[in-house]
Amino acid sequence: MQKYLPHIRIPFKLFDDERIKRIPEEYRSSSLLILISLLKFVNAQNGQCYPRQATISSMVCLSRSTIYRCTEWLQEVGILKKKRLKSTLLYMINPEYIVNKKIDVSSRDYDVSRKHIPRVMMTDINRTTINLTNIDKLVKEVVSKGGDKNVIIDKLFKQHLESLRCSIELIEEDIPCLDSDY
Repeated sequence: MQKYLPHIRIPFKLFDDERIKRIPEEYRSSSLLILISLLKFVNAQNGQCYPRQATISSMVCLSRSTIYRCTEWLQEVGILKKKRLKSTLLYMINPEYIVNKKIDVSSRDYDVSRKHIPRVMMTDINRTTINLTNIDKLVKEVVSKGGDKNVIIDKLFKQHLESLRCSIELIEEDIPCLDSDY
C-alpha cells in the first residue's frame, strides 16, 4: 500500500499569472494543461524534464500539433524553454512555476551576491516594513521601562478588559434593548 497518493504541486499564482493571460484564449487552457503535465516530470533541482510528445499527448488527450503550438506559446511568454535533443525535447521550466524548488547552499563558494537564488525567493530588505501590533508596542514600552513578565501580563489583561468594555458599550448603543446584566 502506498504511503501517499502521487500528486503534482502547482503554484496558486499560475491561474492569475500575466504571462498566461498573454497566451491567446484559444490556446490558454491547453497550454495550462500541458504546463501541469510537464510539472509532473520536472526535476525540482534544475527545472528540467524531457517527456516525449507522445507521452504528453496520451496524458492530456491533445494532438501533437496542439502540444507543439502550446509549448511554443509557453516559450514565447517566458514560462519554459525548449531544446532539441536526439530523440526528444528538453523542457526547462521557469523556477517561478516550480513549487518547493530546492537550492543547494551546501557548497563553500556559494555566494548570494552572484544571484544564484531565483528572484522569487529574494526579499528586498529596503522594501520590507515591520508592522508592530498593539501588543508588540505594549511589550516594548514595558521592557524599556524595566518591567518584567508579570507587569506585561497585568497590562495586557487590563488592555483586553478595556477593549472588551468598549465593545460592550458599542453593542449597547446599537441595540438599546440589550440588558447589561448579561
